[in-house]
Amino acid sequence: MNLVRRAVVCGSCGQSSEQIQPNSGGESGAPDLDTRPHGPVRSTISFWMQRCPHCGYCAADISAIHEQAADLIGEEEYQNQLTDLRFPAKACEFLAHALILERVGQRADAGWTSLHAAWVCDDHDGQGQALARGKALEYWRNAKLAGEDFAEPELEPALAVDLLRRMGRFEDALINCNQALDGGEEPLEPLIEHLLRFEKSLIQGRDTGTYRLCDLPAFQA
Repeated sequence: MNLVRRAVVCGSCGQSSEQIQPNSGGESGAPDLDTRPHGPVRSTISFWMQRCPHCGYCAADISAIHEQAADLIGEEEYQNQLTDLRFPAKACEFLAHALILERVGQRADAGWTSLHAAWVCDDHDGQGQALARGKALEYWRNAKLAGEDFAEPELEPALAVDLLRRMGRFEDALINCNQALDGGEEPLEPLIEHLLRFEKSLIQGRDTGTYRLCDLPAFQA
């Protein structure tokens, strides 16, 4: 992996710091069921989020900040998230940025950023992964209440089921899975139906493991 180092002036506090960006190849292979990519990009997750060492501002690019979020950086909730020992340090950065996204009304993106935090947790023996996935689901739930989609509408239930299963919330996962399989007026796309039925088999086996799209029986036929 090639790394690019550059000085970045923080959009929050105005201080300069060295930030690292990966310069690697693109995604390859089937993603995880929760969309985490495979290939070279998978290993770059620790570089997806920058953090200002002076004020703690976290973003994909800390050179700019939304005016509605400027005051949040110094607030107790934000600073406490940065030092929350229930999560790996890098996961805290993603979750802190999710607070910023929530503040500016980008609830769906806050959910995805929390899921990225869960992926960091997965890479650290699962420390805090259930909490991070729970935050993702909460942001997505609030997004839907506000009339905002967080993915293609037909894919949303399958994503929620996978997060619930990975958290070990098997009863909730099974309820959501059955509703998605049986509750729609229109037939499901074949891939979504295969995905949900595969999830159902994992739920019934109380399996919290990581699986890829290529693990679906339909892809192995």
